[in-house]
Amino acid sequence: MKRILLIEDSKKTQQLILHSLEREFEVFIAETASETLHYCRSQNPDLILLDINLGIDSGYTILEQLKVNRLIDETPVIFLTGEESIQNKVIAFNLGADDYITKPFDPTELNLRIKARLKDHGSRDSKTISFQGINIDTNTLTAYELNEQGKRENLDLSPTEIKLLVFFIENKNQVFSREQIFHKVWGDNCYYLDRTIDRHISSLRKKIGKWGDCIRTIYGAGYMWDTAHYTSSFKAS
Repeated sequence: MKRILLIEDSKKTQQLILHSLEREFEVFIAETASETLHYCRSQNPDLILLDINLGIDSGYTILEQLKVNRLIDETPVIFLTGEESIQNKVIAFNLGADDYITKPFDPTELNLRIKARLKDHGSRDSKTISFQGINIDTNTLTAYELNEQGKRENLDLSPTEIKLLVFFIENKNQVFSREQIFHKVWGDNCYYLDRTIDRHISSLRKKIGKWGDCIRTIYGAGYMWDTAHYTSSFKAS
């Protein structure tokens, strides 16, 4: 299910949008710049709906922050606002907005525009894979996280370790034998050895820090990426 981040401080508008989208999308709501940064880092939304006037914050300023911090390089942004002037629209599009919808709006039209923008950016899903703040660009085979300032910090992983990490995140909460993992990551034309898997998993655990706890050894069965284990470790810390 695609994730929509709604940045809106009107409770009435929040409920209207939530009601019209929740059957087809997972919707997160932010009312401030800090909440927006939090959700972009933790949830990696597929599309952003953004108001302009947000109390002490401005939708324009928020979008600039997201762009500068490279939190939404490929994420489509739709402004949803009561500001109807051409000047506001020019500013929005110059900042990188993909669409601009004025209030009051028709929920059906909003839904269709969201789907159109997601279709336009459909290739994004094949480029970036994320889990709780760790991100993998599958085109460049690089993994990174965002620090407290929102800056990108690359993780020192080998191409094989990145492929292994992608496999675990894409198949989270499922147990796989060493042999299954080997053939999925290394391919069928390589000679299988248990110690090859164990060595790479041990190295991967160390290099990815707090996320390493997600890779659980299931004795007698193999390994799994346990999302609950990350949640428990995060709460404990």
